Amino acid sequence: LGADLTIVETLAHARAAEQAFPGVEVVVDVGGTDVKVLRLRRGRPVTFHLSSQCAAGHGAFLATAAAELGVPMHAYADRALAASRSAEFAVGCAIFLDTDRVTFQRDGRTVDEILAGRARALHRNVWELVVGEAPGRLGRSFLLSGGVHRNAAATLAHVRYLHEHVPGARVVVHPYPELCGAIGAALEI
Repeated sequence: LGADLTIVETLAHARAAEQAFPGVEVVVDVGGTDVKVLRLRRGRPVTFHLSSQCAAGHGAFLATAAAELGVPMHAYADRALAASRSAEFAVGCAIFLDTDRVTFQRDGRTVDEILAGRARALHRNVWELVVGEAPGRLGRSFLLSGGVHRNAAATLAHVRYLHEHVPGARVVVHPYPELCGAIGAALEI
């Protein structure tokens, strides 16, 4: 393509976040294979948290759950949001979360309850396992990105979590969450 610019992924996400939500303080990127949480100051990362092996694969774990439960991914959010209650997954790696799923199935929890529980477990893993500190310590304005935030159930649970832990927080979803990094790289060219 003739591009001679190399940009680090964290900088690309910061650039796209600042363009979409000027003054944003925290970018939470939950993709299929990793989680990145960036603390920004004047549009530039000052600190970041990146998932380790145990906390990786969050996005994939939603898709895998849907497939294992016989639910097309496009129906995930509707099914999860229709649940009258959700299964309470432990915080941990995808393998332990899948063990919980099997246990919930054996105990008679409905597919919708399991999908809702998986969506709710995601944000807890981000903040308790990947970041390890309260979201309010990083900022009060949050931009959610990554393909996981295309799932309305996961996004709604994440927004509720942030509002519960950071009263008055401003939370937005990037207009193209799954393309945030690519958009940031393009903006730098």
